[in-house]
Amino acid sequence: MNFLGKKAMGITLASVMILGVGTTAFADTTHIDFDRVNLDAVEIDYASIVERLELEELTDYIRSEELKNPSISQSDLEGKLKAKVIQEGVDERIISVDDSGNVIFTTNKSGGISTRSYGDLPIVKNKLGKNEKKVFNKSLVKGVKVLEAGQSAMKNYKRYYDSDYGWEDDNGDAFRHASWMALAAHYAGASYTREFGIAHEDDYPSTDLAREMDLNNNDVGIEKAEKIPSNTPTSDVDLVTFLVINDAVKNGELKRFKGPDIGTLDHLVETNSQGAKK
Repeated sequence: MNFLGKKAMGITLASVMILGVGTTAFADTTHIDFDRVNLDAVEIDYASIVERLELEELTDYIRSEELKNPSISQSDLEGKLKAKVIQEGVDERIISVDDSGNVIFTTNKSGGISTRSYGDLPIVKNKLGKNEKKVFNKSLVKGVKVLEAGQSAMKNYKRYYDSDYGWEDDNGDAFRHASWMALAAHYAGASYTREFGIAHEDDYPSTDLAREMDLNNNDVGIEKAEKIPSNTPTSDVDLVTFLVINDAVKNGELKRFKGPDIGTLDHLVETNSQGAKK
């Protein structure tokens, strides 16, 4: 995906032209006339806008649109979310639109771009990496759902595991990665989720062994998403997923190379119930 941009003062600023649209559509930045805007005409770095918005508001918006129209097509939902993100970006002064129709990312007073943190691993550090952004921008709806899944995994994994290793490369790490991928696959599909998981590892590289472990556990999590009934109420999906993944960890279906029972190994072994709280 080709994003137009330039680098100034160490900060990447992106600008894109919205093609085939008169400048009058953007004359009033408090309201954009999206009836005159073809959001598919160009490739816009939506990820760089989203990482500065409230994720919960976007997930609530998606669910409200799906509830209002259960038969809404993916493309229609995608278009609605794109429009919302652009409008929110303008409202929050994250982006501006000049008289020529260029969407320009703005900086804060200190010259930096403020981003929200979606937590530590397994989702992002301070912002989405360049490879994660490429995958995210392929589908905003799926991307938001993958981020939501990551946040849920981050909020809950310590309720299921203790760790002597900072929840890295042990049973707790395996649980966290697999839970993220299982939830994401349930909501965003296996193919997109796997691509996002690989992009995450590319953006935040570790040792070869840790990468092998994470990608293996990602795949197991994606496979386990099939164990979540499609008619599971949204309010119960997290709990069902965590129960499925917890069983998989205890049954040795995932991989690790650290733990109080094994120390630190130079090869992967099966997970077990070490550190499990439930």
